[in-house]
Amino acid sequence: MKGVQIVGKKGSGKSTVALIIGKILKEKKIKSIYIKHSHHKLNLPEKDLKFLNFYSKVLVLSDETSVEYKKDYNLSEIDFLDYFVVLEGFKEKKFFPKILCYKDEKEKEEEADFYLDINEKGLDKKLEKILMNLNEKENNYFEIWEGNELFNLKPFLKNMLKEILTSFFKNLKLRKGKWIKIVLKIE
Repeated sequence: MKGVQIVGKKGSGKSTVALIIGKILKEKKIKSIYIKHSHHKLNLPEKDLKFLNFYSKVLVLSDETSVEYKKDYNLSEIDFLDYFVVLEGFKEKKFFPKILCYKDEKEKEEEADFYLDINEKGLDKKLEKILMNLNEKENNYFEIWEGNELFNLKPFLKNMLKEILTSFFKNLKLRKGKWIKIVLKIE
């Protein structure tokens, strides 16, 4: 699973960056999913929301678009393996490499993998470079999730587990370049 997490203060350009990333991914024909987290109540049509009192999921479809509403959505329910995930928000947690958007140097207090001045010229090119950098790292991709949170391992242990699992799956003669999903419930 590949992705980026876009964080920053309100009005810092997060949605603008998400749209540019979406455009880049579409141009490169990369299947993607966009998820936005909001601390505010969603302003959705009341006539659609009332169905959530009775159904666990509500789909609203038209000829041009569709919307899925769900109460208490849990990110661990989504199978992201085939998608490049663009998360906007969730700044308290780290799911993917973080891009911190800012308009003022004072807003760079939060820790991130990439810092992006929204007023900077050549924003498209800088974002494309970030995405290509992430794509190169995919060849060494290995992570462990606990529920819907990324489990932070020490680099030595992470590399050791990756090598062991890679050797194991190579011996099974699985197709190269395919994702392997392991689900383990510890009782």
